[in-house]
Amino acid sequence: MDIVMKLRVLSDEDDNFLRDYEVNSDISLKRLHDFVCEDLGYDPHELSSFFTSDDKWEKHYEFTSIDMGFDDDDVEGAHGPMTMDNVMLMQIAKEQGDRLIYTFDQLGDRSLFFEVMDIYKAKGGFDYPRVQLANGDAPDQYDEEAGGHSNSIFDEAMGDYNYFEGDDYYSDDE
Repeated sequence: MDIVMKLRVLSDEDDNFLRDYEVNSDISLKRLHDFVCEDLGYDPHELSSFFTSDDKWEKHYEFTSIDMGFDDDDVEGAHGPMTMDNVMLMQIAKEQGDRLIYTFDQLGDRSLFFEVMDIYKAKGGFDYPRVQLANGDAPDQYDEEAGGHSNSIFDEAMGDYNYFEGDDYYSDDE
């Protein structure tokens, strides 16, 4: 029976952006890349990478959309990025809570953040991969400023306090 992973996707550029994807666990990273690009309207031919990540979102192993010419046998113990074609999701994300970083803009170092939310048996009547939940617009692939503002909930809440200058206008006598 096919195993499905529910992946939650967030952006640090827009707090209102959210995607939940359901994908077969044996999907290649290349197919996942193509699916994400199709859903978000990104050009799949642009250089992009998946990275394994720890719980603090620090990047570890890289998997690129194009062959970077590294060979694991070039240098003993040294590993260059592998291509997405040769790696299945289940090889690098094995349990709930595992994280991946998808860098879609290499020059701008802009990324989306994936987390495995659940793992379960495929449900009949659904084709995978699929978008289970979509909220907000994806960050523009080429222009970080295209959205006009960050849509940060924090920025919105603190917007009323922009006039606050600190305590420079108060003395200990007051």
